[in-house]
Amino acid sequence: MYNRNTIIHINDQIGPGHDHTGPVLDGILSSGIYQQHIYRDIIISPITNHKKATKDIIDDSYQVLYSSRDNLRKHPYSRNFAEVEEKFGVSIIFGHRNLISHDNQTATGDKTHVEFVLIDVSEAAPSPVNALKAWMYDEFGIESNRYEANKDYDLYVKLAPAALAVTRAMDACHPDNPAIMISHDVSGMPTILAAVLDPLASFKTVLWAHEVPTVSDIIQQYPGHDTMFCNIMQWAKANDYFLSDVFGPQDYSYKHKLFCAARHCDNIIAVSQRVADHIRFLEPQMKYQEIDVAPDGLPCRIITLHQKLQCKINAQQFSQNLLGYCPDHIFTHFANTHTTKGCWRDLRVLYHLEQIFAKQHKTAVLFIIGTENCDSQFRTCIQQFNDRNHKIKILYINQRNYATDSLDTLDIKIASDLEFGQSIYEPFGLAQLQALSFGSLCIPTNVCGCLELINKIFNGTLPANVISANYTALCGQTLGKNSLLHLNQNQRDNIEEAISINIAGQIAKKLPTDHQQLQKLLDIGHKIIEYANWDNIIEKHHLKAIRHTLIKQRNIRQIA
Repeated sequence: MYNRNTIIHINDQIGPGHDHTGPVLDGILSSGIYQQHIYRDIIISPITNHKKATKDIIDDSYQVLYSSRDNLRKHPYSRNFAEVEEKFGVSIIFGHRNLISHDNQTATGDKTHVEFVLIDVSEAAPSPVNALKAWMYDEFGIESNRYEANKDYDLYVKLAPAALAVTRAMDACHPDNPAIMISHDVSGMPTILAAVLDPLASFKTVLWAHEVPTVSDIIQQYPGHDTMFCNIMQWAKANDYFLSDVFGPQDYSYKHKLFCAARHCDNIIAVSQRVADHIRFLEPQMKYQEIDVAPDGLPCRIITLHQKLQCKINAQQFSQNLLGYCPDHIFTHFANTHTTKGCWRDLRVLYHLEQIFAKQHKTAVLFIIGTENCDSQFRTCIQQFNDRNHKIKILYINQRNYATDSLDTLDIKIASDLEFGQSIYEPFGLAQLQALSFGSLCIPTNVCGCLELINKIFNGTLPANVISANYTALCGQTLGKNSLLHLNQNQRDNIEEAISINIAGQIAKKLPTDHQQLQKLLDIGHKIIEYANWDNIIEKHHLKAIRHTLIKQRNIRQIA
């Protein structure tokens, strides 16, 4: 039915350190099941720094076949690309992007690469861009003059006219066989809206929501964080209120405005049911929006007891060299120290676990592993923790600056006895799901999207290696709307303190003490992989969403 379709992915940035949907996109694109049904994939992104040389924009996983800036013009698309460049005032880099192996995952499909297009819009011709802005206002009520001072909004709008022209230059879309164009989060929404306005109806359009930026921003901005938001949302839905009724108009944010315009798409795909619920909470027009839920998947990697034990020995030796002691337990938190990740909650739990370990004569180390430098304020918190505690120490590792032959970050993932994941906002939680598949205990908060998938796998009951941290519990308090909105840090600290004591106690009880207990946790992990491997997730969820996108009928707009 849809095995000749082309899918065009509009992403915000690609290249070293920028492709935030990279592991997810590679997991999808390298799946054999996916490749059986999808004929062609093209990834289109803007060049965010036009002054950089091409070699500094992309890495070795990209093979450049056309680039006017590098005088590479011998590809069959060269003439078409040159016409687009002249008409729209852009420059184009085109080629093949290898499907990258993340954590040494094995691709199940035969395809080894997809097409990519990078577009430099720094000198974009104003006429097509201004025409699009006028159409976006007339058709969707988006006032670009409010947002165009924002460099990201300006970049994404300038990309749109050229991106549509590029797809035609590549012969990738036809009215009788429309290409599916997907915006991964809001960066591609101007291009999507331009495609919606296409008079030839050459595109089926999708917003793939990996998060809801309005909700993320509010949760971070209010001192009550997730404790406040989840309870407010529950109250609001019971009283038929929406986000702006509670938190005020959000139109000052271009991300909010573009996200809400997704109701004009042929489909919306959400990474979890929680994200879908947040989308429907945004405004009344979204309440009954059809949304397909397509969770993230995992590499099909089965970890044996021997592998886990060997990785743990390596991690213990690494810790011994750095800290001067061999820890009994390896803890991890794979995350940057952003507010959303709630890393301060890890420290709360560890303070209480330190006391338990002192009585049990046990030791541990927590590796916090991110892709950025540690936040300076949180780094101070780590130093203070390490100064005050003796049984548990914390190490922060920036993966981009980390290089050692003795231990790679995948070894640390496999070695982990416990993965923290106490986020205040977590649309899915791929790190948490992967940790469980490796036989680790894991502490996701109850707002973590992957809990829905775990519940599905285990028929509504969380398995033994999941310790769900419910920081949205009000600990017996009954708070009205105003009290929730004004929930302050002291009140939240009291709630978190009570929860963290309980979490520390559960960790101490559940940490495996022998190989038999560890094997049981690995068996749980194997069951998770059996369902959540990319091939199965795509077959059960993603292809269904694609099928829905193709069969939906949207009114064809005729634009003069």
